[in-house]
Amino acid sequence: IKISNGDESVTLSNVAVGDVWLCSGQSNIECDFNYCSGTEEYIGKFGNCDIRFLDMEQDINFSKNEELKNPKWISLNKENYMSLSVIGCIFGQYLAENINVPVGLIKNYRGGNSIVSFLSEENLKLCDRDGIFKEQLERERKEVKSAWSMIPTAFYNAMTAPIERFFIKGMLWYQGETDSAYERPIYYKELLKKLIEQYRVALNDLQLPVILVQLCPFEMEPFDFKVIREIQRKFADEVDNVYLIGTADMGPTGEAGEDPIHPKYKTPIGERCALAALANVYGKDIGEWSSPIIKSVSRKDEDLILQFSHCANGLTADGEVRGFEMGCDRFFINGVKAEILDKDKIIIKGASNAKIIRYSYANLTPEQNWGGNVKNSIGMPMIPFVWEG
Repeated sequence: IKISNGDESVTLSNVAVGDVWLCSGQSNIECDFNYCSGTEEYIGKFGNCDIRFLDMEQDINFSKNEELKNPKWISLNKENYMSLSVIGCIFGQYLAENINVPVGLIKNYRGGNSIVSFLSEENLKLCDRDGIFKEQLERERKEVKSAWSMIPTAFYNAMTAPIERFFIKGMLWYQGETDSAYERPIYYKELLKKLIEQYRVALNDLQLPVILVQLCPFEMEPFDFKVIREIQRKFADEVDNVYLIGTADMGPTGEAGEDPIHPKYKTPIGERCALAALANVYGKDIGEWSSPIIKSVSRKDEDLILQFSHCANGLTADGEVRGFEMGCDRFFINGVKAEILDKDKIIIKGASNAKIIRYSYANLTPEQNWGGNVKNSIGMPMIPFVWEG
């Protein structure tokens, strides 16, 4: 492309025209090929499609940057993938194979980042009902003492503000681990809503598709992933063009060198994100793309009938259905008798007095899994949920 202005001109070479996706969040979307396992099939394909990754130095600032710090577009191939996001690259490869146009991926993540670091100061103030974020920001401006990842607005200013003039097809959001600790979960839903609004307004697309990845199973004080997972489920149910990716079966693998908060096996997550995009953003007829999601609950005599969406050819379980609890207030009964009734229904026996039904509402079982065993016919794990009625 040659751009001219009078006697001055600039020529750009190796230009691609395609779709650009934002890859945003914290460490689990940042995990690269040096760390993750089970990626061999995709590594062998890199270079077959035109996929470009916008990499840059991670940075923070207390005022908006005009430019990214040392940005560079990388054409993905078999020699340069090692330091890139596994989820992002697998998403891009799967997508490019099916839409037949170049795919661009923008790095917009940092390990450990709280959601407050992704928000602009203006938007953060709208969520700061207790004044805690303002106080923290003022302290950090005087003398930086916190980890970069915890400073309000700092990541936004350096890493997001410079790309707000880009044309973006959609975004992946995989974050929440940091905000599951201490008192932070009480703010998360409001902050997440404001964050998505921020991206949609800044990118001039009020219907910008968001692929929201749920947190994987993890157990360690003071982190409480199950609370954030439920917030993510409700958010996706309430906000248009937000597509929830179930990861309840993607917990720790037990491999050598694995940090349990960062499961090494992430290939299915990248694939599920791509399926969500193909079905909902590109309108491809690919069949079912989602995990089963609770749709409604009704009472029948002494039982509860739970109906689910996204069941494909039907719900399945390896043996007796596990993972359900019923209760009232703070008291819950495990080992609830549940059966698959039809392809899209589960019956909870003897639940006439139950005010709350929970499924896989746990951080991690002793077996290091999600607790439940219900999937749909394409192998997607049921989304954990809490129903109150």
